[in-house]
Parts: sequence; C-alpha cells; structure tokens
Amino acid sequence: MNKDRPGHLTINREARRDFPTRSFCFEHGLSGEPSFEVEEFTRVSTMLPSDMIEVVSDHTGILSISELIDDIKSSSTWMIFRNLEQLPTYKRIMEELLEDLTCELGIAASDCLRPMCFAFVSSPSVRVPLHIDPEHNFLFQVSGSKSVYLNRHEKDPIVSPTQIAAFYADEVGFSLSDATVDEGKFEKFYMTPSSGVYIPVTSPHYVINDEKVAVSFSVTFRSISSDEHRDRHLRMLQNHS
Repeated sequence: MNKDRPGHLTINREARRDFPTRSFCFEHGLSGEPSFEVEEFTRVSTMLPSDMIEVVSDHTGILSISELIDDIKSSSTWMIFRNLEQLPTYKRIMEELLEDLTCELGIAASDCLRPMCFAFVSSPSVRVPLHIDPEHNFLFQVSGSKSVYLNRHEKDPIVSPTQIAAFYADEVGFSLSDATVDEGKFEKFYMTPSSGVYIPVTSPHYVINDEKVAVSFSVTFRSISSDEHRDRHLRMLQNHS
C-alpha cells in the first residue's frame, strides 16, 4: 500500500470491527485530485452513455448537462455520474481505493464483488431524499461539505424486510417519504473534504448539502454476505407471493 498515493485512506481499528454491519467515518487523500474538479465533469458527460447520468434539477430539460454544470452554484441541482469505472482514470482511482480498503479492513480482494464507482455533483443546500442502496458503499467527500444522515438500522430500523425484498426485486432505486424521518433514529455524519463514511447495505440515508458546491465519490461493491442478504429477502418475497 503506497501511503503517498492521493487516494490513500485510513480507517481506525474500532471502525474496522463495525464492518459490514455499522456505519463509520474514515479519512482519505482524494481532495485536490484533478479528476474531481467540477468543470471536469463537463468532459466526463461527453464520454459516458447518457443513461449513466442522472440529473435532478429545476432546469432539467431546459439546460444541457454542460450548462447545468456551469450553473451549478446558483441552481438547485444534483447530478449522479454512474459507472465511472468505464473510464480509465476513474477505474484506476477505484482500484487503488479498493486496494487500500482491503488492506485497512483486513478482507480479501476477492471479497469485493462487482465493484463500481459514481460521482455526485450538487448545488448548495440541495437535499438528496431518503433512500437505500444494494451495495457496500464507501462515500468520499472530495470538495464542499454535507451532512449524511444514516438510519441506525441495527437498532431502530425504519424499513421493513418486506420493503427491502421489494427493492431487491428490481433494484431500480428505493426512496422513502420524508414523513418516515424520525431524527432520533438517525446518526449524523458531517462530511468535509478528506473525510468519508461507510454506508452498509440497504441502510436508509439522506443527504443535505452545505452552502457550497459539493463533489463526492462513491466506491461500491457486493460481497458474499450482501448477496446472501439479497437472496434471503428475495426468497421471503417468493414465499409470500
């Protein structure tokens, strides 16, 4: 492991014991990496298939991707650039981070199944709705700051096994009404450049951006345990159909 590499990360010993069931913070060295400059995503948008870019904005359908990026400071926009591992630069960064993750967590590289990476570019004060994801998710804050609110799912779950099973049936995405939010059942992680948070499989979470444009990078992977979690819920769905 090269500690001088920009992507190097550090996970404390207590947090390592929490993986993969509980959230924890970590530190990393991605801040300042040129590939995550806001303007760079104009170029990225021309290289990714259009269905790999998700945009939620007041100006969707009015402004082009490049115009939305130019206007990101003053608009209410958040953008997801999916499956960036299709592009060599981001694939390299992802693979380096996975190498660091396996060393820090004490797991085998073969345990990181079907890795993917995503970038999130968001306007000031944007809120990403409450949702769940099917993978182990390591979220790296690269620029700007935001608060990530994670449900204490191991103690106070707000999503039922039936809802998780329904999500796994298509994995298109699963959002919850904000009425579901009971702040007492959430843990807040304040993210600044060079910090990150681990989001466990199907752990409900939502995000509120601070007053500057934010860029985050997400490295996700499946594992034997996450596949078993998915299969168990799908069997439950079949048994109730």
